[in-house]
Amino acid sequence: ISNKVILSSTLRYDINNTKQDLKYEYYDEYYNILQGEYQNQIKDSNLIGGTIKAIYQHNNSLFINSSISRGYKTSGINQSQAPFLADSLNVYDTEYCNNLDFGIHYQKNNYKFIFSAFYMHRYNPQLRLSYQLNPSDPTSFDYATFNANHGYNYGFNLNITVKVSELMILNPYVSYLKTYVSNFEYLGTLYGNRELSHSPQHKYGIHLNYNLSEFINGLTLNMDSNFISSFYFEEQNNIKSDPYYLMNLSLNYKNGDLEISLWSKNITDTQYPIRGYQFVLDPTYQVKNYQCFGDPRTIGVTLNFNF
Repeated sequence: ISNKVILSSTLRYDINNTKQDLKYEYYDEYYNILQGEYQNQIKDSNLIGGTIKAIYQHNNSLFINSSISRGYKTSGINQSQAPFLADSLNVYDTEYCNNLDFGIHYQKNNYKFIFSAFYMHRYNPQLRLSYQLNPSDPTSFDYATFNANHGYNYGFNLNITVKVSELMILNPYVSYLKTYVSNFEYLGTLYGNRELSHSPQHKYGIHLNYNLSEFINGLTLNMDSNFISSFYFEEQNNIKSDPYYLMNLSLNYKNGDLEISLWSKNITDTQYPIRGYQFVLDPTYQVKNYQCFGDPRTIGVTLNFNF
């Protein structure tokens, strides 16, 4: 539009056809192997998405951008092999989302500042849900995609880089995320009206890079510390993780084409859950909680050589 303003746009149009011809084996209540099959075909017509984006350059240091966009995830057919899933749940609808984004990028001398904010409104949000429709059969536990009515996400990210000296660079960051999914009924139970799973509301941390070339040429020290707030494990229960910190450290050496890194991840050996489940597994036929944890303290050496 001018020397300072750039306006761009995109337009997308899709017609999506999905056909399923599924054949599988499963166990009955007496653990006999049975044959199953499922056929279906769906079509999405007139899928329209696009973006309008504006970038404003105030000077060589300051850039401001904003955009409005519409996107979608096409409908589909669940690939579940469990014969217990009702036909009405085998197909999930197209999700649409309308988005607003705003960003600021400022860089001058020893400072860099990057800020972005966003809002997304979701229609027919697609949710990945688990189910175990036969409590006496652990093999009937599976995942499938279903729809809620609506939802939204909004938040911001702030990333700052400061060159403290010729030897040290600090990079703190902070982010905020608010999510919501409406009530939805699934297998006779009402869920939703809360935050989405795996959507921690707060994250923050700091990264340190220190140049140790005054002692050994090509030697640097990297350290980062990260905080993640609690989040729900699944849409179908109210079990939440505990907030946790993780700290990583690496000592890096570079000499021409040779790079050597001695590193440690999760150096405090923090035990932190990354997934949580509820299902029947043992012969008591009671629904119990199970968790998967992230990697414990890990120490290693990485060697790279560029030919």
